[in-house]
Amino acid sequence: VNIAALQAGIPVFKFMTADSDINDDVRELEFNMFMIQTNQNVGDYVDIRITFPNGEDYIVISKKRLKTLNKAENLISFRLDETEIHRINSAVIDAYIHPGTKIYTVAYVLPELQNEAVPYYPVNFDVLELMRNDPNILKKAGDALAREARRQLEENLEAMTNENISRVVSGVNAEIAKNSEIRKEAEKDEKAENKQQ
Repeated sequence: VNIAALQAGIPVFKFMTADSDINDDVRELEFNMFMIQTNQNVGDYVDIRITFPNGEDYIVISKKRLKTLNKAENLISFRLDETEIHRINSAVIDAYIHPGTKIYTVAYVLPELQNEAVPYYPVNFDVLELMRNDPNILKKAGDALAREARRQLEENLEAMTNENISRVVSGVNAEIAKNSEIRKEAEKDEKAENKQQ
């Protein structure tokens, strides 16, 4: 969004305006550890989701506009406020701690008409405590509810057997490898198409 001063008398049309909700704690961040759909493009609105090896799936952050996207490098960026930064960091830590966990993006079909989903991922206890004490956070979460949801998730993950975890890890690794191959093929096709033009 560009902000411009207009002279008096110049008409302003709705298509020339945008909602500006930029708070003081909003930053633009890059990530390279999310599984990106092959059909996503810059400007798409996405939810960031996390799936644990026991099948539990949560929305971490909702309806974020992709500012940059580099499919070859698996690199995306978008703007986040302080609470969202903590939520993403907690999800990344969970993905590293719990083998077989994946973080992925899901695009909105008609973002102009679809409302933002409600994130319900329970951040881990250490991050939750940090969020409570962080003076930059504008929104206050319901601590008791968040702690209970996290406790339940921890219990469910601990109940998984090592054999099941191994199966999920190998399945996620195979999915990542397949995704990488699909992206490489799409890039080759795109380069060949560009050469023909």
